[in-house]
Amino acid sequence: MIDRRNFLINILGFLLLAGSTHLIAQESISGDHVTVRWLAPSSFVDRASEKIGFYFEVDPGWHVYWRNPGDSGAAPRFTITPNGAEVGAIEWPFPSRLKIEHLTNLGYEGNVAYLFDLTPDRGGKVIALSAELEWLVCKIECIPGFGTMTLTRPVSDETRWSSANLDLRNHFAKRVPQSSVYSPWKPISLAAQGKDRIHLLLESETASKAPKVFPINGDLFTASKPKLQREGKTLDYTFGRQPGAALSESADFVLTDGTRAWRLDRVSFGTAMPEAKSRPLWLLVLAALAGGIILNLMPCVFPVLSIKLLGLVNEGYSERGRWREGLLYGAGVLTTFVALGVLLLVLRSWGAAIGWGFQLQSAPVVMALIALFWLMGLSFSGVFEFGHRLVNLAGVSRGALLQLGCWLYS
Repeated sequence: MIDRRNFLINILGFLLLAGSTHLIAQESISGDHVTVRWLAPSSFVDRASEKIGFYFEVDPGWHVYWRNPGDSGAAPRFTITPNGAEVGAIEWPFPSRLKIEHLTNLGYEGNVAYLFDLTPDRGGKVIALSAELEWLVCKIECIPGFGTMTLTRPVSDETRWSSANLDLRNHFAKRVPQSSVYSPWKPISLAAQGKDRIHLLLESETASKAPKVFPINGDLFTASKPKLQREGKTLDYTFGRQPGAALSESADFVLTDGTRAWRLDRVSFGTAMPEAKSRPLWLLVLAALAGGIILNLMPCVFPVLSIKLLGLVNEGYSERGRWREGLLYGAGVLTTFVALGVLLLVLRSWGAAIGWGFQLQSAPVVMALIALFWLMGLSFSGVFEFGHRLVNLAGVSRGALLQLGCWLYS
């Protein structure tokens, strides 16, 4: 005989569980400047694969990222837990190159859908998905976001889509790269040239328009637009190589004509190309000197020079003292920037993908700079003065500190 009390408890527990599941079910999530929702039908067919995905609706001027995010940023992450179905890998529509100051990002300015295949289990009646998402949405500053989405759908004899969602799904499905078998461009060779360039040669018997090429291996290739040279049916793309990056056996690329896209997988590296003729040292030094002179005319630097000059004139230095102060000032500036350059090279040799200006992606660095400039502004206004002993010890004036601040902020 069934225990009536336990039976009622079980029924009540089931109803509470069903009610709580309904309450916590969340088919969309919102963050700063972005809303994410499912792109899915209202029902599925038994054992019939269907392409669904996550639809990111992004505020104008903001962007999210491709699988290789480029010089900065981060690709979104998706952790999907299926129940009653099998799911495939995330499919990435082809990206665009987004110029952000001196950086090049690879991503999507505007709305985008990240798709994947879903196949209901045989004989199942309901499928349920739980997905944990992490993303970064950027304009110039970047804002992280995360959340959990759920999806519950019946399995019936027909797949039912709303026309709007189906149109969106089909639009982004067409932008997912196809197999290289269908590509009108075929790889001829892939080779390194020196330590900072990589050449990819493509050939086509039918296509006349050169495709845009995006490297998937962001740890080897820079994200900037490659230089292109055409010779007959051959296209030569010259990519920048990440400093200190070791060559792999092969590399992957995505090609697009702006409407369709194709993926070139495991393009093998061949014999290295001959090193380009190097420029003479005297020309490089002359170019660096000319660049430094031009830099001194910038509004962030030129006023600093006048501050230092007035300091030397007004503080009653002798001619010998002025020479000493000038040499110490120059040595302090050079030492500071050489140290920063060495630090950058060391971090890059350890595999850190950073460059000038990358520090402004860090909120603590931005807050520290705000506090520094505020204190320096108070000091320059005569509210108080600080740093004289440290300045004299290092041979660097307040002008040199301001130059360093200008560099950090630029």
